[in-house]
Amino acid sequence: MAVVGTFPAYSHAPIRYPLARLATSRNQDAEAFRRFLLSATGRSILARYGFSAP
Repeated sequence: MAVVGTFPAYSHAPIRYPLARLATSRNQDAEAFRRFLLSATGRSILARYGFSAP
């Protein structure tokens, strides 16, 4: 990822990327990815790239 421009924080509402799982989902990879993002390692990676924890 390369940052090509920035805007002042006050110029827009925060951009959110929610994490959700469908209750009826049977996709094991999706659930494993969700668990990874919620883990300490996943949160650390998200923070490194400027994302807040899900």
